[in-house]
Amino acid sequence: MKKMYAAWIFIIGGLLLSLIFIGLNIKQENKQYKALENDMIEAAQKYIIDNYVELSNGESIKLQDDILLRSNVLSSMKAKDDECTGYVKVKNNGSELESQAYIKCKNYTTKDYVE
Repeated sequence: MKKMYAAWIFIIGGLLLSLIFIGLNIKQENKQYKALENDMIEAAQKYIIDNYVELSNGESIKLQDDILLRSNVLSSMKAKDDECTGYVKVKNNGSELESQAYIKCKNYTTKDYVE
């Protein structure tokens, strides 16, 4: 009976370790895509400052990747040799500008990305 419990504990422990390993691997895989999203947010903020874009309270703007690339505030839309497309939504919430980047790549798409 003790051998049966030990076997089950070994099996369950192995499954848990496998799931943890898979989760950490996925997180590492997505790291470069998240870095590209952060680069896009920084580029959008620079674009707004450089081009004197003013947003009223509650107003938002959608900046496509091609605008950021052409204005030289973003250098590339690649992550892990994966060419991506995307945009940044910037909204004035009254006290600050909120920015959220959305990208679509062959192997990754930001949650809530809209074409």
